[in-house]
Amino acid sequence: MTMTPSVYHFFFFLLLFSCPSLIAGQLLYNVCGTTGNFTANSTYQTNLHRVLSYLSHNASTSGFATTTFGQIPDLVIGLALCRGDVKTTECRACLNTATQDAQQVCPFNRASMVWYDFCFLRFSNVEFLGSTSNDPQLLLGNTAYVSNPQRFTRLLNLLLNATLDRAARSDERFATGVVSKFTEENPTVYGLVQCLPSLSASQCRQCVRSLYDPLPSFLQGRQGGRVLGVTCTMRYEIYSFFEGSPKVKLTVPLENGTPPPASPPPAVPSP
Repeated sequence: MTMTPSVYHFFFFLLLFSCPSLIAGQLLYNVCGTTGNFTANSTYQTNLHRVLSYLSHNASTSGFATTTFGQIPDLVIGLALCRGDVKTTECRACLNTATQDAQQVCPFNRASMVWYDFCFLRFSNVEFLGSTSNDPQLLLGNTAYVSNPQRFTRLLNLLLNATLDRAARSDERFATGVVSKFTEENPTVYGLVQCLPSLSASQCRQCVRSLYDPLPSFLQGRQGGRVLGVTCTMRYEIYSFFEGSPKVKLTVPLENGTPPPASPPPAVPSP
C-alpha cells in the first residue's frame, strides 16, 4: 500500500514529559493513502461506515479487531488496535474519536491511518492484513537528555529486551516493564512494547527489535521516546506512563554501569 508522504519515517520533537495525560485523546499523526478517492453516498462509503462501526465495537471489547467488507472495487479492509493496558471505556472513546478523525483528516480517501496514545486505526481498499511491514513509522522524542547516554542506552536495551520477551510470549503481544534506579545519574526507566496480536512471537520480536537495536540516532540520549508503526510499537520514559503495574520488574544494582570490585579478604595476622 503506497502512502503519502513518500518518506516512511517522520521525526518530531515533542515534550512528552510535560503533559502526558493530554496526549491520550489527541491525534498524534495521520497518513492518507494514494489509492484513490470515493464519492459521497457511494457504495464504498457505505462499506466504510460498516467497517468502522464493526471495528469501534469489537476492538473496544477485545482490544484488537480486523474486518473486510464488500467486493472490488468497493472493498474496504480495516484494523483497530488499543494499547494493551487501557480500560474498555478508554479504548472505546479512543476508537470513536479515531473513526471520526480518520475520515476528516483524509476526506473521501480510500485509505487512512491514525495514531493516538491509546489506539491505532487503519482502513484501505488494498489488502494489508497479511503484511509484516511496520512502515510508515513515526518517531517521537523527549527534548530533554540524560547525563550519561551510553549507560542509559545499555540500561534501556536491558529493559526493552526483557519487556519484549514478555510481550512475545503473551497472547496479547503486549507488555510493560520498569528497571529501577541504580545510580544518581541513571533514573528509573519505564518501557512498553506492543505488536499486533496477529503476529507470531518471532515476527513480534523481529519487528520490535528493529525499532531499538540499535536505538535510532534521533533518540540517542533522550529521556523518553517512542516509535509508532503499523504492526509494532515501543516507548520508554523516565516516568510511569502506562496503567497498572509493570509486567516486568528489573533491578540493576550496579555502580557507574559496571559491577563493583570485589572486596579483598581480611588480612590474617602472622603467628
